[in-house]
Amino acid sequence: VHENDQHMFLRSVKMCCERTAEETESIIVAFLYNRIVTIIAVNANDEHLEKFVKSLNNNLNVRFYNCKSYICVGRNESIYHLSINFKRLLPLMNVALKNENDILYYDKMGMYKILSEVSDMSILKDMYNETVGRLVQYDKENNTDLTDYIKNYILCDGNVQTVANNFFVHRNTVNN
Repeated sequence: VHENDQHMFLRSVKMCCERTAEETESIIVAFLYNRIVTIIAVNANDEHLEKFVKSLNNNLNVRFYNCKSYICVGRNESIYHLSINFKRLLPLMNVALKNENDILYYDKMGMYKILSEVSDMSILKDMYNETVGRLVQYDKENNTDLTDYIKNYILCDGNVQTVANNFFVHRNTVNN
């Protein structure tokens, strides 16, 4: 992003923040850190926050159609926890980039919340090898697809009937 574009980008963010703060009687603070715009909404309820995030995203996409922006939204219970919440959201930016999600809410990230807290990747690799890795190896050795079933089960929020429908099997096959 060119410096002039960055200035216009920040100005658009500021205008959107000011408009939302006025409409919702909230306090909104925004700052730039390492090419990441951080916005803190104080006293904004979930409805106002979601409306603000959608409005900001639409505004940025229209004005800066040649640049891709990603928004990660976290919950901040106290002004004293800003750095903790900021650190929690940084890894989610990678998830947003990889999955090309314009907007991610920390509260809706499921397993990614746990995974994002692990800074030592060797811990995750060891955990994978001790659990999922063993199942993947079993599938290879026995020509089965248990990992596909489990992945689908997780993606379907544990709905056995949906998994059964996806694999064209009876639900008891999934349960076994």
